Amino acid sequence: MWIDTRFGKTHVIKTGNQNGKPLLVIHGGNYTTPYELIKLMCVAPQTVEKSVLVVPAGFANASIFRLMMSAGIPMILYAITKKEKWLKKVILPAAVEEKNIDDATLEMFKYSLEHVAVKNHIPTIVNAGDLRRYTAPTFIIVSEYDRVFPADKTLAKAKEVIQNLKTHILKGQGQKFFLSDVDIDMIVRFINE
Repeated sequence: MWIDTRFGKTHVIKTGNQNGKPLLVIHGGNYTTPYELIKLMCVAPQTVEKSVLVVPAGFANASIFRLMMSAGIPMILYAITKKEKWLKKVILPAAVEEKNIDDATLEMFKYSLEHVAVKNHIPTIVNAGDLRRYTAPTFIIVSEYDRVFPADKTLAKAKEVIQNLKTHILKGQGQKFFLSDVDIDMIVRFINE
């Protein structure tokens, strides 16, 4: 179904048991989607019964200088040359290793860089005061080698500001992550608890 919003029409898929509890799944994009849920947790905590945040923004950021050196400069060089080698270098901080960059990822980044106005801000960090009224069970999944939102700093901050927290680290993965069947089962068990 299509819903009119102040930003234009938004596509929403409504499915499942009409008498069951609602489950809102927000597809990630531009590294900020879990951040939007975190903001909801801050301003309307009573509306969130449980949350699962996968590789979330809002708890810790990498150094701007490091991000510019690892992805920003290759992004500029790709914009100028349109060479695949620069596109791969843009993706590499997220993918960790070149073997994790498949054709679909290359195509998605190519179209994103060429046709989408990418937000160029780093999300602000939440603090305990922001989440003081939020008590719902929360499951945060981070990637071990995430260069954008470092796992160790993200988990340390999350433990400081979220009262009812479960965590998991995706070993060997970066910002571009892959959820195994085991990871998905863990999420489903958390939601069903």
